[in-house]
Amino acid sequence: GLGDVYKRQIWSNQTAFNGRMRLQSGRKVPFFGEPDYLVAAGIDWISPRSDMQLSLAVNHNGKRTEENEFSRKRFDSLTTVDFSGSYPISPNARVRFEASNLFNEQESGLRAFFDKDGELERTEFRTVSIPIMFWLGVEARF
Repeated sequence: GLGDVYKRQIWSNQTAFNGRMRLQSGRKVPFFGEPDYLVAAGIDWISPRSDMQLSLAVNHNGKRTEENEFSRKRFDSLTTVDFSGSYPISPNARVRFEASNLFNEQESGLRAFFDKDGELERTEFRTVSIPIMFWLGVEARF
């Protein structure tokens, strides 16, 4: 049956963050760039015949804040999809391939600017490019 030909593993993990840091003004803000939460789920597949490995993952990051004394950037939540694979080329080496952010998702959100008294001066909507990234390499064991 298929159980003899394919090995599959479905996995997930979740992390909630509530870290805070204190600015020079004494105001407490979330850790710089830390999302509210992370959720990831995926499926890994290994072929027992060839030892080829494939993995597909969906990652969801909650909203995140980057704040200092004069500005606050609040980014919306973001979901990305990643794919990786490897294939043995010898008993001690594998070719690896990874692709992240397959659908070219972008971070976006409001950025607020404050004056020296902490009063809101202006806001602007920002989009930050998170490129699709590809890696190709060889994994060797000595």
